[in-house]
Amino acid sequence: MATYAPVELSATPEFDALQNVMFEPSNLDRIAARDDFEYETGNSTDSTSHMHQDTMKETHTQLHVPTHPIPSMQAAFAESMREAAQGTNTPSAKEFGNASARRKHLLDQHVDEPTHAARWQSKPGMRYHELWKLMAQISFGIYLLLNGIARDDQQVMNILQGHVDEVDEFLETTLEDFDLAQQDVDERLKFLKLPLENITIFDAMLEDREFRLQIVTGNERIEHVITRTAKAMNDALKDVKQGMEACKEFTIYLAAEGKDADWKLERPDMRKVFEAMKGNVDGWHKAYVSLQTKGNALGVRLVQLGSIVAEMDRRAGAVSRKKRVRWSGPAS
Repeated sequence: MATYAPVELSATPEFDALQNVMFEPSNLDRIAARDDFEYETGNSTDSTSHMHQDTMKETHTQLHVPTHPIPSMQAAFAESMREAAQGTNTPSAKEFGNASARRKHLLDQHVDEPTHAARWQSKPGMRYHELWKLMAQISFGIYLLLNGIARDDQQVMNILQGHVDEVDEFLETTLEDFDLAQQDVDERLKFLKLPLENITIFDAMLEDREFRLQIVTGNERIEHVITRTAKAMNDALKDVKQGMEACKEFTIYLAAEGKDADWKLERPDMRKVFEAMKGNVDGWHKAYVSLQTKGNALGVRLVQLGSIVAEMDRRAGAVSRKKRVRWSGPAS
């Protein structure tokens, strides 16, 4: 979603471990010296605060993690740096093809198989959502640029652009998936409503055994579609919730930085980058809201489709039972 950004942030190379590329040595020492103090005094009100601290202790034994400017992102930031050092990658939704290919893959899978929307939770040992980690990396990059403590501004912007593209890709593919699912479900609803709008004719047709078998078989397939669509939708909405919360934290940080006159005087060349990122975050928030709306609408349609399938099954079952009684005759 490049249109979110008022300006491009640069090219998109592979991510490299931040501690290897982003700091001047003296600045790294200065930031890291405050790590324990700032993390201990950071605002952590959720039930996972102890897990955050455990993660930080574990990470500090393996690599040096600087203090993140947003306390609530510190633990996710540490995990993302550890994953970067280990070369752990998250599969892209586009690896499954375009929206049509992704939907076909989803519906062809067994009912209990994980959906491609759940790829964000597929990393071994993962504790923090990928969208939190992406937002932590992006906000830390902005922090480096505004404070002039990066070894190479252009390299930081290159890394930033890569992460911006990852968030954009998630939003684009999820919007596409929701739109295609909505279109598919609406078409099925339109088709299945017809028999129930002509119930007398439908009931008469159910007298034919082959027709009843077709209805039952077709409904089993539709129930599979409903289950798989709902599973993918719920997985995606969990991602959306996490992304929106991370986006909110980043928005608060940017609002505070926007009031800081120091960097505007000392780093006037960063104004354009700062405004571009504000544009990105605003666009992301709007996209998350749109996804929530689309998800809610899709959920309503799935319930409607399930109700129609259940009514058709009920009527077909009633005819079958009536015929079995008729064929067996009265009990002797």
